[in-house]
Amino acid sequence: MGQAGVDRRVTAPSSSRALTIWVVSDGRAGIENQALGLAEAVERLTPAEIAVKHVRWRPLFDRLPSAFKTPAMLAPTSDPLTAPWPDLWIATGRATLPLSTRVKAWSQGRTFVVQTQDPR
Repeated sequence: MGQAGVDRRVTAPSSSRALTIWVVSDGRAGIENQALGLAEAVERLTPAEIAVKHVRWRPLFDRLPSAFKTPAMLAPTSDPLTAPWPDLWIATGRATLPLSTRVKAWSQGRTFVVQTQDPR
């Protein structure tokens, strides 16, 4: 508890459906583990299904500014990123930023987006 008499505990939603969480990264273990740890912390608070997704950009598009990248530019080795969208999108690293900035719109506002690490 923070202030006297103020309860700051997080409570699980009343829905019987498990929360869907996507952990999205370029697959580098160090940054992925941080995002996965965050997802697992959420899972301890409420029932959740965690899926790990790896994204890689085609070499031709890798150096483009984030604003110009689209999912069509992802390498064939990337995991599919299509609807149904998750309830919680936890992404980490520079490679995920172009997708993180758009997933809320793609999900019509139903996905809560968390971006970790400094994407520069």
